[in-house]
Amino acid sequence: MSEQNVERNKRNFRRLQQEVIVGGDTSLVPELMGPQLRILRGGDDSFLLLGGRKVPEGRVITREQFIEMYRATVGAPAVHRRTIKEMHGEDDLVWARWTIEEEHDSDRYGVPPTGRILTIDEVAMVRFDDQGRMIEGWFMRDPVEILDQIGARVTVDPASAE
Repeated sequence: MSEQNVERNKRNFRRLQQEVIVGGDTSLVPELMGPQLRILRGGDDSFLLLGGRKVPEGRVITREQFIEMYRATVGAPAVHRRTIKEMHGEDDLVWARWTIEEEHDSDRYGVPPTGRILTIDEVAMVRFDDQGRMIEGWFMRDPVEILDQIGARVTVDPASAE
């Protein structure tokens, strides 16, 4: 893949973060995401796992499902910023690390809203098609760090670790 395409993919990843997720412009989703996105791991999967729900690896979502999930989980908090700290690309892959600052204004993390401003580090590795659209992604954030910022406590039954 040419260096031009790698730079295009990095630019499109930035646009998804800033224009779609922060800015709310879901009309850009068809330009930035393939008809389907295979999610190897989602950023909030750990919260689902903590809640006892199974999360299938390699699930596939459509653009419409992505927009639906975005509206249900991100919404429009009064405070929402994303700052990309590092980004690298090679061939059809982009990997990035960024910081999210957002107001805890919903029960998205399984805890009633506190109004606190959360600072969340997230990393991703994303594969793009030949048109520069995301087709596969792996996203990771630390749920315990988020719950700690909210003031929730996670306890582990020592017997369950055996």
